[in-house]
Amino acid sequence: MDDDNLLLPDQSPFPPLQLTHEEQQHCHDLSLQLLERTLHSYDERLAGVTPQHHANLDSARWKLEKTQEDASMYSERIRRVRTDLHLPEDNWEDPTVLLMVGTIPAPLDEVMLGMAIPSFEAFKVRVATLGNQEIGGAMLARLVGPTDEKPFQNLSIQYMTSQLPWLVSKMVKPRDFLLLSASGVITTAEGERIGYDLLQPAPLPQCAPLPKPMIRGKFMLGALYRQTEDGSVDVYMQQYLEAMGNVFDSFVVTSTWQGLLGFFRSPMLAEHKKLRWCIANMKCARRRGQARELSGYSLSCSLCSVAFGRTARSRSSDQRSCILCLAPVCSSCRQEQVLRELERHPKKKKLLVRKQHVYVCRPCAEFVQRHKATDVARSHVLDQLTPASDSSGNVQQTWGLLHNDSMPTWSPTSSLSMSSEPFETFNWSADPY
Repeated sequence: MDDDNLLLPDQSPFPPLQLTHEEQQHCHDLSLQLLERTLHSYDERLAGVTPQHHANLDSARWKLEKTQEDASMYSERIRRVRTDLHLPEDNWEDPTVLLMVGTIPAPLDEVMLGMAIPSFEAFKVRVATLGNQEIGGAMLARLVGPTDEKPFQNLSIQYMTSQLPWLVSKMVKPRDFLLLSASGVITTAEGERIGYDLLQPAPLPQCAPLPKPMIRGKFMLGALYRQTEDGSVDVYMQQYLEAMGNVFDSFVVTSTWQGLLGFFRSPMLAEHKKLRWCIANMKCARRRGQARELSGYSLSCSLCSVAFGRTARSRSSDQRSCILCLAPVCSSCRQEQVLRELERHPKKKKLLVRKQHVYVCRPCAEFVQRHKATDVARSHVLDQLTPASDSSGNVQQTWGLLHNDSMPTWSPTSSLSMSSEPFETFNWSADPY
């Protein structure tokens, strides 16, 4: 099969959005409601301030579907009758509700850097790296971007299409999604930091469902990442999915398990982002000078002095240059990293996700790891001043209210009134703005 037929479009059928103040306010309200609802659900799991083990949740409500050392996934046993669901727009028929819980052995900032999607291109790389999937689409509007004080915050409208597995595509019609995306970090009254990652349908009538066979999918995700005292992150994710077709539950469970497991590899993606940032910020003149000095094959490793192979062929296989310092290093003194990079299709205006194998020597790897995740995230602050564009390179002005004084304030911490007892209650403020 021609690979071109498998390429997903990297543009939206809808023009970039110029949202009114009321529409932006509604998007803010929906995101805050989903955040509060997810915090309430997370509160139910806690015993005091110590979460239950991820494989020992309430079996009367939750059915254990999948489990491994660091994560477990459950499906809700009772369907159709849910008095406490209160889904956005209240037009969900019979959603499948899945719960993913576990731990990530990394600091919260590393997790948030890995999950950050300041652009649709970053979203595309995240899905390819953590979920090994291809998506197409575009960012239609950015309501809030990162700042120096809040480098992980994001509030945006994304249009997305995804590639269905070949066998499933024979039974299920293609789907697209219009998503309201929100992410950031809140701090409780007790000083605990909780990251959040929210996706839900964006209620925008100007982006009506496309003609058949395309079906507008319904998907909602509320993910929380809570920094614990031992330096790890407690993970809590609830996903709601309206199948709207012959998508059998076993496929939904399996595909969701595989997709959400990728979230637990977010520190790896954070390291990739740090490495790319270091590569991009190296002095070009210095690299050119080093390249001239290190041109040709070296006889030994620059770190341990072990001799490379005697023949030119063996030397070329033994020796690899560090992507940062360009020094020749042997296999024992280097790490291999597989980065996902975007490149344009040679014939079509599409972005392809390609694997790039790079090598990093031990000293440079330690140098990359020492960089703070917040510093790398702050490098995206200037991105919010850039006009919206789809991945085909078309640029259009989209967010006229981004820096307007009438822009609604996005501040979950001040809008959620938290009690002195961590996670005991989350009272909704009657006038959050």
